[in-house]
Amino acid sequence: MTHFLPGVTDPIDRPEVWPPTIELRRGADSIAEHLAALRTVAAARFTPTYHRGRGIVYVGGGAYWPGIVVGIRMLRGTGCKLPVEVWYRGSCEPVNPADVADLDVWLIDAEKCPLSNRVKFSTVDRGGWESKLYALSLTMFNEVLFLDADAYCVTDPVPLFDLLTEREPLVFWEDMPNQVHSIAWDRVWPDGTGRVPTFQGGQFLIDLHSGWRTLAVAHWMCQHSDYYFGALYGDQDCWRVALAATGAGFRSLGPADWEAPAFVCRHDGAPYVVHRCQSKMFVGKPGPRAESLPGEARAWELFASLTV
Repeated sequence: MTHFLPGVTDPIDRPEVWPPTIELRRGADSIAEHLAALRTVAAARFTPTYHRGRGIVYVGGGAYWPGIVVGIRMLRGTGCKLPVEVWYRGSCEPVNPADVADLDVWLIDAEKCPLSNRVKFSTVDRGGWESKLYALSLTMFNEVLFLDADAYCVTDPVPLFDLLTEREPLVFWEDMPNQVHSIAWDRVWPDGTGRVPTFQGGQFLIDLHSGWRTLAVAHWMCQHSDYYFGALYGDQDCWRVALAATGAGFRSLGPADWEAPAFVCRHDGAPYVVHRCQSKMFVGKPGPRAESLPGEARAWELFASLTV
């Protein structure tokens, strides 16, 4: 019996198919099976019990590690003192604890965490997008600011947590307008989109106690990425489907501003997050600089200190 959350049985209880077949992703029987399972998960009631307080969650290691270290040091430079979790896959994503010593950071090997032997986790060979929702399902925090490995704060994010409410437990910025068509709704949730806007998945906030069902649906879809990632754009579109399937409340902060090579996420005119999705800080082949981005000089200074 496979669990996708502690004690919650997966309605499709079998190993994933990788690489996926055409029949899995487009066959009528497979579409019907996944829709029935998604309805089951979306209608279920989940009760999280182990989440407390506020914190920041990053996911990644290996080539992404320098960008995460820059992000944590940029965060501390804003004056933010919230604790940070970094989830990584120890078998393929090495980290260097010395880089974040004394910065109130918890490093968690997702493959060895205490609950990893009780819940499904099969992401090692496929890029790791599924790890993001896995980390959020097991984090110790209740109110979370999630940041991609190539995203960092340039303003103390603590005021953003006050935007979370019981009725709107998911707060996010929208992606580019062309992403509105990135989901094959007929194969995923033919009941309709619920007018859910695009979702920029590199940074968002969630209250897990109030938004647990939405998280559960998105997480379940990611753990069946062999099917779903052929019909939508990774984890960020799983959130859109989860919102449509559950009818849950959310708050959009409007479009993330595209300032090539990065998104700049603002609220009330102030820049809070830079998501440099086309300028990642990879050792040996870093992306281009863009001096107009908030905090650019400081970010590159920190990156340089890691590569000397």
